[in-house]
Amino acid sequence: MGLGVKLMPGVRIRVSSRGLRVGVGPQLARIHLGSGRTGISTGIGSAGIYGSLNGNSPFSSRYTNSYGITQAQMDKVENAQQIEEELQRLTKAHLQSWSPVLRPVAAVFSVPSIRDLLKQMKKLELRTIPIYQVRARRKLKSDIEIRAALRRTQLEAEAKFDQAKRQGELDEDWERLFENDREAVRQQLTWYFGDNEAKCAVLDVQAARATVLVIAPPKSVLPEHDWSYTEAGNLSVRKMKATDRNEYYFDLIFSQLIATLMEGFAVCPSLEEMTLVLATLDQNKITETHNLECIGAGTAFKLRLQGVDLLQEPFEILKQSVDYWLMNPGPKLNMKPLDLKSEPDINRLLSEISRS
Repeated sequence: MGLGVKLMPGVRIRVSSRGLRVGVGPQLARIHLGSGRTGISTGIGSAGIYGSLNGNSPFSSRYTNSYGITQAQMDKVENAQQIEEELQRLTKAHLQSWSPVLRPVAAVFSVPSIRDLLKQMKKLELRTIPIYQVRARRKLKSDIEIRAALRRTQLEAEAKFDQAKRQGELDEDWERLFENDREAVRQQLTWYFGDNEAKCAVLDVQAARATVLVIAPPKSVLPEHDWSYTEAGNLSVRKMKATDRNEYYFDLIFSQLIATLMEGFAVCPSLEEMTLVLATLDQNKITETHNLECIGAGTAFKLRLQGVDLLQEPFEILKQSVDYWLMNPGPKLNMKPLDLKSEPDINRLLSEISRS
C-alpha cells in the first residue's frame, strides 16, 4: 500500500514502505525515479509494461526536464528517502525476524575423489621414471591406483571421526545452553547482541531468566532532518523539530528493547523471562570514568511477547509483555533517572558496573 500525490499534470509522487518514487510524463511513456531503479512504463488502462532504465541516460533527462523536475528537486526526493529509511531502521527494529536457533550439526569435511588423488599421485611419482621405461611406469600406475583407493578410504574414516568429535562438542554446548547454564547463556547472548544499535551486557542468568543491561543510544543517532508534505502538496525537507525528535527517540528506545527481547528469546531456546535494565551512559573524558543512570526496568515474558501484535507502537508492545515497567517520563517524553531504592538488586548491579 502507498500514497500517491499529483504535483502537477504529468508529475506524481508515490510514498510507500519502500520509499519515495516520482513518476514523470504521460501514462503512455512515464519515467519513474527515486527509490529503486530508474524505469519507464507504458500502457493504457489496466494493461502496461515496465522496464528498468539507466537514470543517467539522455532519455531520462529529457523527460525530467520537459516536465519541470529539476536536479535539486530530485536531490530532495532522494534525501527524504534516505531520512525515511534511517528512521525506519531505528524505530522499527523490532519488525525484523529472528529464526529460533536449532541444535547445530557439524559438517563433514569433503574428501578428494579417487580421480583427484590419482592425478596428484601420478603427477608426483611418475616424473621419477623416464617415459621410455614403459613397463616400470605401467606397474607404478597400477600400484598408485591401489594406494589411491586405500588413501581415500583412510581420509573418509578420518573425516567421519573428526565430524563425530566436533558433533560431540557441539552437543555438549547445546545441552548447556538448553539447560540455561549461566556461562553458556551469557556467551550466547553476548555474541548475538554484539551488533545491536542499543549496546547490551548480560548481567546475570538465574534458571530461565536473564538480566540484561541495555544502553540507550544517544539522540544523535537520529537524522538531523525530517521530511513531510506542505498543505500545497509539496515535498519539504527541514530540520527536525524538538517535539518530533522526542517522539522518534521514544519509539527508537522501545523498538530496540523489543528487538533485544525477541533476539534473546530466539537464540536461547529455554529462556522464559528477561529482565531489562535500560540505562544511559555518561562518560567523563577528563576523569576517564562513566556513570550509569537507570531510566527504565521491568521483566518481560516470552509467552506474552509471542502473542503480541508487533504492528502496534513499540511501547505498547512492551507494556503487554511485562508485568510492570518502571519509568519516570517527563512531559515531553524525556525519561528521567529512576529512584532505585525499591529495586536494591538493580541498584547493586549498576553500582558494580560503574565501579568496574
